[in-house]
Amino acid sequence: NNEKFIIGLFDVTPIRKFTRMIYLPQDTFRETELCIQFLKDVHELKIKLNLDILFKKKRGSLDRDCKRYSNYVKNLTFEHVDPSISSARLSNVCDLLISTPFTTAAMNTNKYNKINSIFYSPLKLISDNDRASQNLPVIFGKNNLENFLIKQLAVKYNGK
Repeated sequence: NNEKFIIGLFDVTPIRKFTRMIYLPQDTFRETELCIQFLKDVHELKIKLNLDILFKKKRGSLDRDCKRYSNYVKNLTFEHVDPSISSARLSNVCDLLISTPFTTAAMNTNKYNKINSIFYSPLKLISDNDRASQNLPVIFGKNNLENFLIKQLAVKYNGK
């Protein structure tokens, strides 16, 4: 099977700290550091495992977006997808979807018309059986993500 294993990656862009403090003071999950770590972990595994990753931001840049995060994203070697492309359309060309908990993009079907999605978090700030996961796997930490991806690649290329 020479067909590439393609991963769709969906983030949530953090908003500026001051704005977040006003509107989402209790939301520690969307802090810039955690959002950057999400991308950093996936990007390091992209390089290590030679992965094809299509990265789609939820929307184009807004003034409220964290500038540090936006600048960090520019230096990543993911294949950047125009934010105007729907998450469903992007999902249809992917084998696996990796999303920030708990984005609705994870509910899209892949190119085999199946839901093959995970939520990834660098830190265990949420429960892995949180109702919001809709029974999709929640993976914590880069080592666990790497092990999961290696298994996915083995199934794709070796049938096991």
